[in-house]
Amino acid sequence: MAIDNNKLLGNLTKPFSLELMEHETMDAYLDDIIPNVKPWSEDLRETEFYLDTRWLEIKDSDDFLETVLHIFRPEHEYLLSIDGNITKGIWRVLEKSNTLIVELGADETVIKSELYDPLF
Repeated sequence: MAIDNNKLLGNLTKPFSLELMEHETMDAYLDDIIPNVKPWSEDLRETEFYLDTRWLEIKDSDDFLETVLHIFRPEHEYLLSIDGNITKGIWRVLEKSNTLIVELGADETVIKSELYDPLF
């Protein structure tokens, strides 16, 4: 009996595929995708997923031409690189709410403070 490998592979991978509706923006696609993948999300206490990793910022905008990297270093050191120009800061996790706070500035002078709730 001959086995159609393409059909078998299609049947095996079907439960893992996600049919998406057409959207006009990346934000609309993310709004559609994130609720489906959120159950597999990690906790911010699991620092191996972001510590000492360069995170490239992507925006759905034609005029966003900068290369923006977010770097979370040990001892709560935060580096923001915009086209190679670095601004230092600190990061911390609010444990009970799984929320990340990033403060930009040096020598105890906070220039900007932002709060992030991870979605995935």
